[in-house]
Amino acid sequence: FNDPTLDRIELEALACNHDLTSAIARVDEARALARIAFADRLPAVGLDAGAVRGRTTGEAQKPGESRTYDSFDLLGIASFELDLWGKYRRLDQAARAELLATEAARDAVRLTLTADVAAFYFRLRTLQDQTRIARDQLATYDTSCEMYRKRYKYGYTQELDLRRIEADRLATEALVYQRENELSQAETALAVLLGRSPLHIIEGFSEVGKTLEELNTYPAVPGNLPSDLLERRPDIRAVEGTLMAANARIGAARAALFPSISLTGDYGNISSELNHLFSSGANVWTASAVITQPVFEGGRLLAR
Repeated sequence: FNDPTLDRIELEALACNHDLTSAIARVDEARALARIAFADRLPAVGLDAGAVRGRTTGEAQKPGESRTYDSFDLLGIASFELDLWGKYRRLDQAARAELLATEAARDAVRLTLTADVAAFYFRLRTLQDQTRIARDQLATYDTSCEMYRKRYKYGYTQELDLRRIEADRLATEALVYQRENELSQAETALAVLLGRSPLHIIEGFSEVGKTLEELNTYPAVPGNLPSDLLERRPDIRAVEGTLMAANARIGAARAALFPSISLTGDYGNISSELNHLFSSGANVWTASAVITQPVFEGGRLLAR
């Protein structure tokens, strides 16, 4: 619309609107959750270090005697769950689809925000013109009422005509108050969309821009638009992403009915004395494979 004021407040809304800021934060959250889902498909490696001091009593000691022992360990641990049934692969797909849906929802918020800012801006300019016209009408009625009072005073008109013009003036005065109230509400709504502070919201929107007559030029919409243009709508893309995520989570829920196979191993040193922890005789290692098959969980897996 070639209005610098409208262009500036659109940029202000995109930078400061609270709903859009929240939508952007949700995208960051979804992106982090997608990284977590992908990480679940990879092996996990860590270190486990500990120091223990304890006391034991038993048949090896005399009655009433006890033995104090120390234990120090430093182990490297690796674990990995074989994704034979595609559970983690499907969860990864679901997380990425939810990220796409969240990004589309952010775009929908941005599109709605820019449209709302433009709509309220036009409404604001309309109400400003309507308020100005109502005030001009009130000023005209003030002049007419004064003239009719003088004419009635000197007998040139009837009282009915005077009362009628006074009633019209009061109706116009009420209209002025109504327009001013609507104008104040529009200013407040626009300030909220722009994410302004409470002080600025109270003060309202007072920026000067083009008049309504100057803004009365609308961009032409080209004809013969293809129907697949609808696929670019962010709200449709958001729903598509949500549907894909739900479908992937169904696959993950089905995979949970089958056995899970976890591989774990550790290698390191264990010693009863800290200064011998890294000696050659303190090495230990273990490797294990665990198969877990759900049998009865009260219908939880089927319900999921």
